[in-house]
This record gives sequence, C-alpha cells and structure tokens, in this order.
Amino acid sequence: MFNPDQIATWCSGRWVSAPPSCIEGVSHDTRTLRAENLYVAIRGDRFDGHAFVEDAFARGAAGCVVDAAYAAETAAGPLLVVDDPRIALGRMASGYRAQHGARLVGVTGSAGKTTVVAMLAGIVSQVFPTATTLGNWNNDIGLPLSLLNMDSADEIGIFEVASNHPGEIASLCRILKPDVGLLTNIGLAHMEFFDDIEAVAREKAALLEALPSDGSAVIVGDAPFASRLREVAPCAVTTVACAGDADYMTTLPDSDGSVEIREKSSGESLEVRLLIPGRHSALNATMAAAAGRLLNVPWEAVESGLKSFVPCPMRWETVDLRGVTVINDAYNANPLSMRAALQAFATLSASGRKWLVLGDMRELGESALAAHASLGEEIARADWPELITIGEQGAGIGRAAQGVESTSIRVRICDESSDAAAILKDEARSGDAVLLKASRAVQLESIIDLLLA
Repeated sequence: MFNPDQIATWCSGRWVSAPPSCIEGVSHDTRTLRAENLYVAIRGDRFDGHAFVEDAFARGAAGCVVDAAYAAETAAGPLLVVDDPRIALGRMASGYRAQHGARLVGVTGSAGKTTVVAMLAGIVSQVFPTATTLGNWNNDIGLPLSLLNMDSADEIGIFEVASNHPGEIASLCRILKPDVGLLTNIGLAHMEFFDDIEAVAREKAALLEALPSDGSAVIVGDAPFASRLREVAPCAVTTVACAGDADYMTTLPDSDGSVEIREKSSGESLEVRLLIPGRHSALNATMAAAAGRLLNVPWEAVESGLKSFVPCPMRWETVDLRGVTVINDAYNANPLSMRAALQAFATLSASGRKWLVLGDMRELGESALAAHASLGEEIARADWPELITIGEQGAGIGRAAQGVESTSIRVRICDESSDAAAILKDEARSGDAVLLKASRAVQLESIIDLLLA
C-alpha cells in the first residue's frame, strides 16, 4: 500500500483534486490493472496511455498519473499531474527503493539474464521472502514496475537489468541501487546502438560500477573482459568458471544434463540435473548458486532451489511431435545465445537427424550481415545435416553455409515459417530432433502450431 501524498512527493507531482484514500499498486496497462491501482499514462511511439485514462477509472483505478497536456475537462477520479509520466514512474520506484530495507540484486548480460534471475529467485525464496522481475520487465518501464510490486515484507529483490542504448544500465541502476550485481556474459547484442563489443562491455560493466563498496559482484572468471570487470567493481568480486581457478567451479553437463558445482571456500559441492543442457546452462546455475551463498542461503537450500528450477517458456522448451523432438528456444537470439544453443543441441541424444531451423538475429546494426554469415560458415564446417533458415537476415546464415566447400549440410532458405513447417512435415521422421532459434520478432515458435495442425 502506498501513501498518495508520498507518491506525489516522490515524482514531483500534484493532485489536481482530492487524492485517493489509498493506492494498492501501480500499473501502466489497463488490461491488467487491478482495483485501487495507480494508473500511469505513458506516451509511447505507438500508443498514448492518456487515451485509456477513463478506461482505467472504469476498471477501478485509485487515480491516474498524467502530464499537463492531458486535455480532459473532467475526470472520473483523482489525477496526479507530472511533467512526464514515464520519468515519474522511475522516480516513484526510486523513492520506494530508498525506504525499503530489502537487499537488491541486479542481473545483466548479453544472454542468460532471465534464466539466472529465475534460478536465483528459486534459491533465495527457499529462505527469504523474495521479489523478482515480473515477466520480461527489465527496461525503464518494466524495472520500476517490478520494484513497485515488491511487498513491504520482502527481504530480497532480484531484478533483471537490460539495455539497448548506451547509458541505459547506469540510468536503471540509479533507480535500483543494487547491493549485489551479476554479469552473465558479454557478446554482440543490440548492436544498432553500440559501436563494437568494447562498447557493450562498458555498458554491462555499469551495473558493477553502481555497486556500493560493501556490495558483491559475481562474474565469469575465465571469460573475456573478466580482468576489466574486476577493476571497475568497487567491491568484492566472486568468480564462477568451468575451468581454471574460481570461487565456484562447475563441471560441464554430462549426457544426462547433470553437473557438479563446488564451493571453493568450504569444499562443499552439489550435483544437479539441469533441464537446459550446455556449458552456458552450467555457468548460469553456478552464478545463481554463488549469489545465493552471498545472500546467506544455506548450501542445502541452494541445492533444493536449483533442483526445482523449471525453464521459462520458449527457453529450451521440449515438445514431442509424433516422435520428433522439437526444442523451442525461440524466445530471443543474438550471436552469443545462438552459439550456446547450437553447442547444447549438439549434446542432445537423437537416433535420427538433427535439424537446425534458424531465423533472424535482430538489432545487430551494421554487424548484422557479418554476424549471420559467420554463423552460417561455422554451422556448415561443423557438418550439421540439415539447416532451414527463415527471414531476410536468416537467409544470410543459409547462403554462407552453402558457400562452404567440403560439407554435407543440406540448406533450405525459406521466406516464411509456414514454408519451414511444410519441409519438416514432409521430411522429419520419428527419432529426429529440431532446434528452433531466432529473435522474438520472428515468432519461430509458430512452426510448432503449424506442425500440430
């Protein structure tokens, strides 16, 4: 519950009529708004939240945050007028965070953020009341909403921090003020707005730079940029790794997906079977385990939390279609996550052929052409049997694969998902395995529905 006058103070706004008696939560979407929520009318590129103010009141909103340009002569309820509702939302979250006693964790990286957040929340919630990111709310709208959703009784908050523009992570961290920071990896992603991988590294490192001197950072100790990340962190740095010396070590997943995670300081270890195969999955679990220990979670609860972890939808989601195993990893893709998925798919046991069905990797800017071509060449040299590509940029993967000599890969380049589904329906047989991977906008998971039809 929020105090209306305090809300106004936090966001430098003013109630133009009598404020509501109480505010039970904050929302920016009338479709999910609950009674007594404060509705924030955000102006966007494709929508204007002010058009839904009256709808919000009809759905029981306690009040609405609007800008001075909102032209309603009369409103069905209290209005809180601010300069910019989007900025006001961040200020509300910042004010709430300042008075909340919870320890907060920020998680960033080019891939694996959502998985690590979910793993860590599963670990920490075994012991402490825990808040976490809602859905994929990780930007300047989603993060404040997730923060404002924290219950006053929560002792730990675990939040994803994303970026597609330089300076965005630093801005979000001014709201979040994390006590613990986790950086999963650094790779090519959202390159439309970053000059090179060095710029991406600087952006991700902003999370660690925002930590207090008595805070904690967790990084992959044997990854590129690790030494630089150690230097920028103003606090203790905990390392995880699959090889070499680190505070937390993991083995590579065996054929069953099982890994052993060992804590160097205590010598304690655990064995857990991960539902997502691959080196990246083992490192994600180890990073979550390390952060859990930094948050004073007993080793037994770390083990229990990891064993109960279930992947989020469209992240290595396994579907059996008449004996054909379809791996739906189509939530998103960039060069780093694409290669991780291929490495994991290579370890998957299948009695038949393995099919790669790959689409565009979006938001790569000027590096898009080279990134898709490089991936295609690697796939052909690895001698995968079947490659189907979808989309204009995905076609670059296929053409590059076709240009590699001395490979037996068969490549089909498709315009639409329906074309790929038709090929699979005609040619895939029981015992085969199919990997679906592309950026979210491609909606590659539609192939499953087409095959079911």
